Amino acid sequence: MPTLMERSQAARAGLERARLANQTRKQLSAVQARATEWDTRISARSAARKRMAVFPDHFATLPQEVAEADAAAAALAREAQALLRRGADIEALYEENLWTRLLAAADSANKAAADAARTAWEQVREEMGTMETPASLEARMPRTPANERVLANYKTQYQQYAALVRQGAPSSQAVLHELSRAIERLREVQAGLTLAAPEAVRVFLRAVQQGNAGIDLLTPEVVAWLQANDDPARFVVRVRTVPAWA
Repeated sequence: MPTLMERSQAARAGLERARLANQTRKQLSAVQARATEWDTRISARSAARKRMAVFPDHFATLPQEVAEADAAAAALAREAQALLRRGADIEALYEENLWTRLLAAADSANKAAADAARTAWEQVREEMGTMETPASLEARMPRTPANERVLANYKTQYQQYAALVRQGAPSSQAVLHELSRAIERLREVQAGLTLAAPEAVRVFLRAVQQGNAGIDLLTPEVVAWLQANDDPARFVVRVRTVPAWA
């Protein structure tokens, strides 16, 4: 039968094992948490670099703000790496706020790269040309059946163009090619619109839409334009009825 001293020593050993196991679990949890935080920054860096790679002409050399932010993050990363390689505990990363400063530097570097990619994207879009919205074209064009058909096609094509623009800086050059094709298609469709019309024609067509087009608006100039650009058969002349008291 174990003596009291032996039981005491066994209990003390058990407590020590429990303490070490608990400490190991805490350290493992801390390591996993730090790894997750760092992986988030690495993923953001990879995404920003992919977007920058889409514009090789803009980034033959890194912009100064990107290079400086990268250098600051790299220096702190090397410091943290050296600390851990020397066998330091994970908690040592919190000395002098090293880990906090490293994460902040990584965030700054990723933001600088993302901003640079976005600026390049905006410049490329400007060079490609901005397409007029369907609403703007509709406000300018004479409302003829032919124009309405072309506008409907334009609206469909414009949705595809707008979706590409809204997505922000792309992560592959395939998007740039797709955007270029979308702009080309829109220009081809827009070329089919008749936007120029004499003011007399515009006044007549607005009056037709409002249901108050008088025959005085149907001048020879208007008739000639309608014959050349519209379908005159869609217009009829009606006598306005005036109620009479019999």
